[in-house]
This record gives sequence, C-alpha cells and structure tokens, in this order.
Amino acid sequence: MKAFIPYQLTSDVEFGGLKANLKPIEPQGLASTVTYIAPHPCLYPDEAEDGVVVFGEDYKKVELHVVIRERVIPAASVRDFVKEKEKEYCLDTGNENAPRKLRQEWKEDYLMAKLPTAPIKTTVVPVLFLIDEGYVLIGTSSQKIADHVVGQLLLTLRDFSVRPFNTEGMSSWLWEQVSSVDNGDVAGMVEYEDSATGVRVRYSGDYELSEARVAIMKNPNNRIRSAMFDLVGSCTCVINDKAVVSQIKPEPAKVTTADKTVDDKRGKWFIDTQICIDILKLLKEAKG
Repeated sequence: MKAFIPYQLTSDVEFGGLKANLKPIEPQGLASTVTYIAPHPCLYPDEAEDGVVVFGEDYKKVELHVVIRERVIPAASVRDFVKEKEKEYCLDTGNENAPRKLRQEWKEDYLMAKLPTAPIKTTVVPVLFLIDEGYVLIGTSSQKIADHVVGQLLLTLRDFSVRPFNTEGMSSWLWEQVSSVDNGDVAGMVEYEDSATGVRVRYSGDYELSEARVAIMKNPNNRIRSAMFDLVGSCTCVINDKAVVSQIKPEPAKVTTADKTVDDKRGKWFIDTQICIDILKLLKEAKG
C-alpha cells in the first residue's frame, strides 16, 4: 500500500464463499460505475477465484482487491455542450439566458447520450484486514473512495461492520509529536494552519523542521494538519489530522527488487503488511 484510511472492525468477518470476478466488468447501460472484487496478484491461477490473499491459515491477516470501474465524461465537455445549446436558445428566443431547468435537461440528455460509450477509469483499491489488531485498512488517501469501498464490503461480506477511526485526539497528538524537543518520530515535513490567518504553512527538510517547531510553539492554537514520520527500520509516511496515511515508502532495506513471480510478490506482500501494522501502532498512540 502507498496510502490507507483505517476503519475499526466492530464485528467478526466471514470470508467463506467469497468469490472474485476473473475477468474485468464494464458498466452497462446508464450505470456509470461498477465495483467488484478481483483476483489478488499474489494468488496462483488455481486460487484466483477466491480473490483474497491470506497470511497463515487462521485468517488473521487478509487482503483483497476491490476494483472500481467508472465511465468518465469530462466536466468541460458537458459545460461546452450546455453553453452551445444555451447560445442557440438565446438566438432563437431573444432571451439573455436559458432557464436553469432547461440547462439541467440539456446536461442530463448529454450524459445519457454519452455515458454508454464514455472512457472507463479503473481504480484498484487494496483492502487489508488485520483481525488481531481489530482494523481494516482501505488502500487509498481519498475519503470518497474509501467510503465507496466500505459500502461494497458491506454488501459483499457476511456480518461485516466497521466504524471510522476516532480522530478526536489526532490534532493534539500531532502537536505533541512536532513540538517535542527531539520531534519524536517526525522527520522531513510538517504542515500547520496559522490560527490567525488560516494560511497553511509547510516546512520540509531537517533544518526547516527546527524552524517549524519554533513557529508552532509561538501560538498553541496553530493546528497541525500533517507531518511526515520516520519509523526506523520500517518506513516513512505522512499522517494527517484525519488519520489518513499517505506517501508510504519502505526503508531501502525493506525494498525487494524481484517481484515477477507469485512467490516474489507474496514475499513483498508480507513486508508491506508488517509496515502497515507498524504504522497502525503509531496511529493508535493518538487514541491513547
């Protein structure tokens, strides 16, 4: 994973009977989006239909891939079409503008005509279940995509339920991490919002981090929005005040160059999974 948003599991998860779609699915008719589970790249061909990769036989660490395929019509093309129709309308009627209701009808007509053949955007979202830790990690930094994936899991998995990560203490925790004498695990970048102006200020680099600490300490009301953390022996990553983790980069010693075979990919997956666990441990500090 390059990024993730954590959700706390509030029930047991039953993976039995889970099946993957072995071939890509396209949105049909006027449906703009289709979402499904695809075979994980760490699976052998005879395992592909199961759709999940499991570390160990006890289903304590489980990952699956959710695919979102969406037909996308550029907003600019919709606007241009509506403007052209409005221009024609004004020439025919002598009016300066077209009624809002009519503009909306033109927009809907255009979308209905173009949607069935519009280009398809494919997004693959890894989902990592850490049963012992009590969390599921949705592999994206987009809250919109994460919520969409959770909605699909609610439809797909038996007895699946979650709640969002409690971010109530995140801002205070980030403040403590950044303002500590040795900056804790913070390294590389800090972004805060000036309480007086509302302007966001970003500091990067070891030298600027010292400046950031001085500037932030001048006003305890300044809100830390995000910071980069160095988990020695594991990775670097950025964590924001919404508990969104992004820019996950394994330490060089963790990176493996060989990932062509399934066995290679499984080895890398094991490393990536442990990195996610390391980051989750850090996040849970914010909850106390």
